[in-house]
Amino acid sequence: MLFLLFGSSAAGKSSVLAALRDRLVDVAVHDFDEIGVPTGADTAWRHRANETWVRRALDLQADGTDMLLAAQTPFGELLATPSATGGDHYLVRKTTGISCVIALLYSAYEACRL
Repeated sequence: MLFLLFGSSAAGKSSVLAALRDRLVDVAVHDFDEIGVPTGADTAWRHRANETWVRRALDLQADGTDMLLAAQTPFGELLATPSATGGDHYLVRKTTGISCVIALLYSAYEACRL
């Protein structure tokens, strides 16, 4: 399962991830930007990066591991990646709804209190 932690730049996503890493021992915890963000990153780059993360989540899911991903990417774009909706393994099932949980980050303080 893919758990998403969304927030704008400087909202505290990295702080929340740091607080959760030690608590979520059976979950792969990642920051979207850890794959590197090139100078002049554009929408096409973000779409490729979305695909990279969705594939990584699917690989982990196949091994029985959940993933928490902190990102700024628009949720619709993440779910529109080819791997999210196609093939035998996918994140979105049209018959059962979305198989991921969205965690909205309202503030780093509130999220760290959980």
